[in-house]
Amino acid sequence: MKKFKFKLQSVLKYRKTLEEIAKNEYAIALSNSHNCRTEIEILKNNKKESFSSYRLDNNGDTRLYFLALQNITSLDNLIAKKMILLEKLNQIALDKLKIWQKSKEQLEIIEKLKEKKFNQYKKEIELEEQKFQAENFINRLKRGKNEEERNS
Repeated sequence: MKKFKFKLQSVLKYRKTLEEIAKNEYAIALSNSHNCRTEIEILKNNKKESFSSYRLDNNGDTRLYFLALQNITSLDNLIAKKMILLEKLNQIALDKLKIWQKSKEQLEIIEKLKEKKFNQYKKEIELEEQKFQAENFINRLKRGKNEEERNS
């Protein structure tokens, strides 16, 4: 009996590689987005701490007030820049997700084709087996008739 050989196996392997690469790139993009979100939360907490420390240390010293105000302003600017960066990172992650989904669909098409071809192969093997059994049965009948004719 012949072995099953899928002619598009190299294409299937290539599609699997592309799908794996796209999945990894999406994971990296999500990680970058998450890290940026974490940095923003840290900056917001630093801003709250800076504001509350000013309130605690405020003894009428205007220099401390202006330093705290500068710190809060620079943190606000940094937070705004990080928010813009986060929007871009989220868009990149969305784009990577779309690429991954498309490569996954293409992989599934090739896998379904392979499954269809394998099912056809199994049917062919079953037909060959049935044909072999039928020929074997006919040969036994012929042998039985030949022996009866010799015995008579």
